[in-house]
Amino acid sequence: MRPPRTAALAHGRRPPVRRLPRGAAARGGSGTGESAAPEGIRPAQAGLLVDEVVNPVALTATLVDLAVRGYLRIEELPYHPGRGRDWRLVKLKAPDEDLLDYERALLDGLFASRRRGRRRPSLSSSC
Repeated sequence: MRPPRTAALAHGRRPPVRRLPRGAAARGGSGTGESAAPEGIRPAQAGLLVDEVVNPVALTATLVDLAVRGYLRIEELPYHPGRGRDWRLVKLKAPDEDLLDYERALLDGLFASRRRGRRRPSLSSSC
């Protein structure tokens, strides 16, 4: 017999998410309940499994994940009244065999303008 979460996914339904009571993390609970992705699952993969589409939140999470793994740095730019908040993406290392195909494509796409002589990408210019 399948666990409830797996059975729900197999039938096209979203599994129920068990949330900890408010303040549970402060009392020693993990604070994540069952909403944390299994180890080894990348942000966009988790988003695809849960939402059945890759949405902008999953792409943003992938950028943060790539920064955590040392492929890029995210720098906050000074606030500009006409543009609001923005961030610059700085490539730190070339894609390697540890990246999945979609991660490599994302990095290549973001930094392709640099090869054509344009400025470093920012989040506002990348979207």
